[in-house]
Amino acid sequence: MSNNHSNNKCIYHNDKQLELICFECNLLFCTKCVAKHSGHSLDNIESVINNIDKDIKSDTDKNKNNNNNSGGGGCGKDRLYNVNNIKTMIGELWEMVKSKSEMYQTLATTESDISSCFSDLHQYLMVEEHRLKKLVIENKEILEHQIEINIDQLKSLNILLENTKSFCNNNNNNKNKDKDNDSDKDNENDNNNDNQNKDNDKDTTDRYQINHLITSIQQSLKVDDFFAANNDTIFFVDDKQSFNDDCSLLNQFLQHSNKFKDYKFDKSSNNNNSDDNNKQDEIQIYSLRVKREAIDSIKSVLKSSLVLQVHVKRPVDETNKRYIFSTDHTKNVNRVALIDITSAQTTQYTIEYLKDVEMEDWWSFNSAVRVGDYVYRFGGGFVRSNRYQRFSLLTRSFDLDEPMGDAETSSYVSVCYDGHDHIYLLDGSFRDSTQVTRYTVSTKQFEKCTVIPNTQFHHFSFYYNGLIYSVIPNQKLVMTIDPTTNFQVWRHTLNVAPYFSKNHAYCTDGKGGLYMLSDLQFFYVNLVTKQTRKLQACTIREKQNIFNKLAGNKTNVSANNQLLYSEGSNGVLIYLLQGMENNYVYSVRNDTWISILNDDKSNREYCASVML
Repeated sequence: MSNNHSNNKCIYHNDKQLELICFECNLLFCTKCVAKHSGHSLDNIESVINNIDKDIKSDTDKNKNNNNNSGGGGCGKDRLYNVNNIKTMIGELWEMVKSKSEMYQTLATTESDISSCFSDLHQYLMVEEHRLKKLVIENKEILEHQIEINIDQLKSLNILLENTKSFCNNNNNNKNKDKDNDSDKDNENDNNNDNQNKDNDKDTTDRYQINHLITSIQQSLKVDDFFAANNDTIFFVDDKQSFNDDCSLLNQFLQHSNKFKDYKFDKSSNNNNSDDNNKQDEIQIYSLRVKREAIDSIKSVLKSSLVLQVHVKRPVDETNKRYIFSTDHTKNVNRVALIDITSAQTTQYTIEYLKDVEMEDWWSFNSAVRVGDYVYRFGGGFVRSNRYQRFSLLTRSFDLDEPMGDAETSSYVSVCYDGHDHIYLLDGSFRDSTQVTRYTVSTKQFEKCTVIPNTQFHHFSFYYNGLIYSVIPNQKLVMTIDPTTNFQVWRHTLNVAPYFSKNHAYCTDGKGGLYMLSDLQFFYVNLVTKQTRKLQACTIREKQNIFNKLAGNKTNVSANNQLLYSEGSNGVLIYLLQGMENNYVYSVRNDTWISILNDDKSNREYCASVML
């Protein structure tokens, strides 16, 4: 309650007891305050307390609790003093908090995944950067060492040159001491000026570094410019250390020769020849060649490879429902329907035809695949086509209808999804070879991968454990394709090959297993372990159509079609949808077929159906 009170007294009328409650204002008040709450939902405090006490005492009565809970969504009055409704509110809030915490955890995981992904990319780029720089840095270090030796030689030679000049000048000037004194004073002044200039120089230490010296070399046109630019650092010559006799000067020449005797200058090789330092011939000069188009392509692929996908929240009453997305071609009208198979009672299956959703051509049974909240269809069915469509399960409409790149027209293209970002298309219908094409979902790009010779119509394909498996009934084999090894192909003849016949329907259990139903027999084959098991064929004779009877078929497979695998609380069920009162479901647990959707008048032969 929002009002404050003490000793159960009305805060507006201190002489009056609190007797009433207003559920709209959330206030306790006395009888004098009734006029202020005219038309509001009111009740007596004692009555409310008695009801609460009664609810608490009867809380263990399960039936009553259930009845009370069913009224949990009532008015504010009920929500306030009904204990069971309070519990319902707590439960609802808890479910809300749990749901939001799961959403938060999903976002946190996504954030972590993004960081991890980019961390891997950063690490890869750093390794590549180091790999490219390694040889460049090694050759730079060799050159730095050689340049330091060359500069040291220049420094020594410059000192010899200056001392030689000074020695000659001293001999010429001995006759005039006054001039020498004046010269000394001038030199002293010059030295003072030099010292002052040196004091004003900033970052003198940096000027001794090899990087600075290399920059200075590049900025100097002649060696004299280089000497002048660095005459107060590495090329500084102390005039006080001049030599007055021939022996001292010659001794300095000898010291220079001895110091650099291992570095004999060879102008033709532009190098100091030394056993320890002669690495000029080993030096490689590199430049970076950038394939800008390739980098832009990598950026584009990277951008399209990392996409935030919105999680669409479905209504609560839809989360546990199971549907089959099914198409037909009835009376020249190609429709889309959702078949509800949620109920454990097959007699309660229902068909909902989507209004205003029609197609120019039927969707062939092997050309459709589900990816997330979409169903894709590639190529044509009865009519050849080079287009593909996408149906949104959220909007229940087609939101994409575009050409398949530069692909030729095709029909009955067998497709499979790798569970990530690629759909593989195997086009071998009415051809003597198979064009394998890869469609990238995120970029909507088609890539022709390979052509497999000597093949025929691919009836059913699926992706398992990194490999593409495809059934070619006319050749009585299963083909395995590895997209990671340049689409290497293996061909396997199954030991149930004799039962490959005119009409077929297939599905996979997602574990490497293949269910194979023909108009002769029904088998389960594990393509990994090669295990084979014969199952009960679909032979419900009274439902067999006239064409099957005339053809002498032993099962109810009326045309090339597909099986739909479903695993749930009722066990593993396999659906065969052909329409025209020719729909069936097989129970793996019971090894039996039963007829379903007997009021289905649509023709679903050769048409696509996808388990949702």
